[in-house]
Amino acid sequence: MLIGNGFNNLVANIIRLTPDEWLNSRTLRDNKQATADNIISITKLWEEFDIVFKEMAKEMNALSHEELIKMIYAVINLFSSLEGFAEALGKDKIEEIRNLFSKFLIDKIIGIAERFKEHENIDEYKSLKKYLPTFAIEIDKHISSNKGTSLNIYTTNYDGVLDTLLTKPRTEELKHGFIGADGFTKLISNNHLGFVAHHLDNKPITLLHLDGSYKFTKKYGTTYKIRGLATNYEPVMVFNNPDMKESIVRSDNVLSYYFDKLKEDLSKSDRLVIIGNSMRTEPHIKKLIQLYLNKDAQVIVCSRNPNDIHNEIKPYTKRQALELKTDDISNEYMLIEFFKQMIAIPDQKVS
Repeated sequence: MLIGNGFNNLVANIIRLTPDEWLNSRTLRDNKQATADNIISITKLWEEFDIVFKEMAKEMNALSHEELIKMIYAVINLFSSLEGFAEALGKDKIEEIRNLFSKFLIDKIIGIAERFKEHENIDEYKSLKKYLPTFAIEIDKHISSNKGTSLNIYTTNYDGVLDTLLTKPRTEELKHGFIGADGFTKLISNNHLGFVAHHLDNKPITLLHLDGSYKFTKKYGTTYKIRGLATNYEPVMVFNNPDMKESIVRSDNVLSYYFDKLKEDLSKSDRLVIIGNSMRTEPHIKKLIQLYLNKDAQVIVCSRNPNDIHNEIKPYTKRQALELKTDDISNEYMLIEFFKQMIAIPDQKVS
């Protein structure tokens, strides 16, 4: 599955439409609209990168957009290694270098990452799983009961909405836990997890953030995942200029591995499902689809306007995709059944 921001809009709509009698507390009934609005706010945060980019372009009008983006990522990579440089250059010199770039390249990007975290720490967001309490349980059960079936999810979203939905709620019978795998399993410190590639091997469910996440951070040029509430001073999030996405992804150890895994999964999978991703700004992914998609794989595109996605990928798939509209998915049960249909038994075509 390839999932974009349209999925978050679908989840927000499900929460808004959840019948009050399905909710077991007055708090949930009263907060439906606020929770849905918060998801939409998170989804729109990526637009802030465009605002920051325009400000930077205005300040540095001698640079082309391509040069500007290269500079941004060069600076982010530089700051991921500053602790090492401090020993050689001295703290005063490092602070001077930091101040040269902080106005646009550091502070504003860190600020956007912090806003993702702030949204996910408010009470309305924390109750997200309570509106869809059985989604993770049912998807996990469905995959487990269909031997030989795996679900590999790739998202271009920076947020953790889907990660949250794929986490089982804590009950007396069930242990709390993320049912997928993202490769971050090695405890580096109280605040950081390291990436271990082979921990993604043969996992029944994976969820990989192709464009990075507000929880991914660089340290000494290597990407880690932040745990808890630590501030992310070097966020790993690929933004702006679609034509440069692949080169930026390739410069990161984790995102490059995710990209290669997508290539492998496309070649082996019997179904490609695109949900809520317009594909307009994903030339690097479309190239992978064109070059590596299994010739026998079924392609399914899902959104409010699936024909738009179909038209975007048609030159790269050389086959007719099945278009499914998501307008009628109005509750958790329907979302679960929809996913089960997408994760049908191997060789069973969806019609």
